[in-house]
Amino acid sequence: MILFALLMSLTARADCPSVASAQSLSDAIIAAEQSYGSMDIAAFNANVRLVRQNLRCIKVPVRAVDAAGVHRVIGLEAYVAQRQNDVISSFRAALAASPQTKLPEEIAPKGHLLREMFDRARRIPPQPQQPTRIPPGALMMVDGQASTSRPIDRPAVIQLMQDSPQVGLAMLWSGVIVSGNQPPAWSNVGYAAPPPAGSVPPSSTPRRNTSTSTAVQRRGPRTPMLVAAGVSALAAGSLYAIALHGKSKYTDAANASINSDKDLDRLRQQTNTLAYTSMGLGLTAAGLGAAAYLQVRW
Repeated sequence: MILFALLMSLTARADCPSVASAQSLSDAIIAAEQSYGSMDIAAFNANVRLVRQNLRCIKVPVRAVDAAGVHRVIGLEAYVAQRQNDVISSFRAALAASPQTKLPEEIAPKGHLLREMFDRARRIPPQPQQPTRIPPGALMMVDGQASTSRPIDRPAVIQLMQDSPQVGLAMLWSGVIVSGNQPPAWSNVGYAAPPPAGSVPPSSTPRRNTSTSTAVQRRGPRTPMLVAAGVSALAAGSLYAIALHGKSKYTDAANASINSDKDLDRLRQQTNTLAYTSMGLGLTAAGLGAAAYLQVRW
């Protein structure tokens, strides 16, 4: 379900003829400002639409400098429409996204009303932002920066994304939210909650045999287990041979090396220990040999 939702978010929508890039967005911003500077209003309006389309269709995080450019262009659009309050709000947003942003001289020469509005926007102090709930595995970008809050007194470039091991970082929604409006609900842009930590996806869940009996299947021999079985058998044989030698010494009353009852008792204990150890290794070798040929499936 998560993979399907994220893949759907990567698919170009009907209003996105192609996937936009950071470069195409930057180029559209430059074209819009140039057409405004040449007072070609028809070309300017077309380029403003192109800026909005690139922002809507971009699948990577917007850079702060480009977020500022988007706000500048929208501010110029508001100026053409004679919406002075919107002009100042957009210029405030541009300065908040990138404090170094400037209006080119050919757009707003010294003494021009547009220049005065830009300077007025610079003098307005930033206002507190509204905390925003970010669901697990999601990310919200505000004017090119990851954030858990957003401005409510000015426009902002908002991007909603989700990070998934299957797809990576997927863009769910991208656009400008003006003052007084809310970003779209996460559930409306394709967000899918990740599975609980530690859970196993259904596709990778091992299949269990519902039978109450254990099914034993014969497989080809597994070399590591055969090697271990051989080593164990060899060690068992060696220890058993040493034990037999100890037993023969113990039972040989004429053995000149046995000088006392204490020595006889020590030899008996050593012989028994070696015998028991060789038996244990023999059983281990037998078990490993069987395991090399058989696999138990539950």
